[in-house]
Amino acid sequence: MLREAEKQNISWTALPLDSLKKVSEAFEADFTESLSVEAALAAKKVPGGTAPESVRAALANLEARLNKKTSKTGAKS
Repeated sequence: MLREAEKQNISWTALPLDSLKKVSEAFEADFTESLSVEAALAAKKVPGGTAPESVRAALANLEARLNKKTSKTGAKS
């Protein structure tokens, strides 16, 4: 893949699908979409992971724990 991109004088992430298919028929049109930062983060869908849903859940959990602690101690937020 890198050699082909070098031949075409482009980034390997910019290779057209037909060039990718020369390397492997397993490449599909959605391959380039998976190369973004957003896709990489979203792929980590585990507790404590970087997927937006996981981060939102962790923040909600932290907020709930802080609110619980604040109400127990009588502290003002």
